[in-house]
Amino acid sequence: MYCFLTIFALISLKEADNLRLGDGSSGILANTKYGTISGKVFSTPSAKEFYAFLDIPYASPPIGKLRFQKPLPPEPWKEVLNATENTKICWQLRLRSEKVENDPRENEDCLYLNVYVPKDPSENEPLAVMVYIHGGMFSFNDGTFKSYKPYNFVERDIIMVSFNFRQGPLGFLTTNDSVIPGNVGLWDQNIALKWVQQNIEAFGGDPKKVTLMGHSSGAVSVTFHMLSKQSAGLFSGAIAESGAGIHQPKLQSFPKYFAYKLAHAIDPKMGEHNSSAELLAFLLSVSPSIISNITKLYYQVGPRKIL
Repeated sequence: MYCFLTIFALISLKEADNLRLGDGSSGILANTKYGTISGKVFSTPSAKEFYAFLDIPYASPPIGKLRFQKPLPPEPWKEVLNATENTKICWQLRLRSEKVENDPRENEDCLYLNVYVPKDPSENEPLAVMVYIHGGMFSFNDGTFKSYKPYNFVERDIIMVSFNFRQGPLGFLTTNDSVIPGNVGLWDQNIALKWVQQNIEAFGGDPKKVTLMGHSSGAVSVTFHMLSKQSAGLFSGAIAESGAGIHQPKLQSFPKYFAYKLAHAIDPKMGEHNSSAELLAFLLSVSPSIISNITKLYYQVGPRKIL
């Protein structure tokens, strides 16, 4: 589930417990609420160095019975967690071409975030934080370093946080009841913001100076969190680029109908005669690749309403 790196540091475990942010013999260490992580040093094109902590779990893996359900906090770990590489992204929809192959990084166990920290900030004060929500029509894209570089932020002494969240039917399918509640992709974003509040001080960040930023459907998400009581107090500023929550094409008109239509496309025996519980049991038995790949035929995957 998690990839761990054993570090033979020149510090005792007791000292590591008290470490806030510093150099270990095999990497850069930071202590989070859930355990110690090891990052590495990157450089911007202008040669400014920064710390990168990649693939930090911000929630428990949404696998098995947790598919389609709201995210839970991550389990703590005891060993030093290797946070030096992006290895997983959430399942993507194949909307552009029949010939696009699945990305080998696609995995249901995908709720990971990245923290980018300026190495030598000009001020000896807690740093402002930018949390970025990627776009992609609630269907594709990811928050990895490969997709979104933090250069502009770390060069201005701003910590950047990016993250993956569930997309397509795995993130937004609903039966309009408690069986498949829906909008779990937005709940992923919400728990990521909670993680930032709980842990960003370990990276030198100021939890009172968190700005939420998004582009396209990420901007739609930003405006949803601005309106939602569930996200109140989790950020102090917001930037929405090229999108807003009142943009109707992002909202599902008949979400329960779509859920049954999706199941019927996978197995013609499934239909509206089945209960929500039966629909859930069936979809839990289907691989995520089938669910994601067949959805392009019946594309309508955005939120049904705000949190």
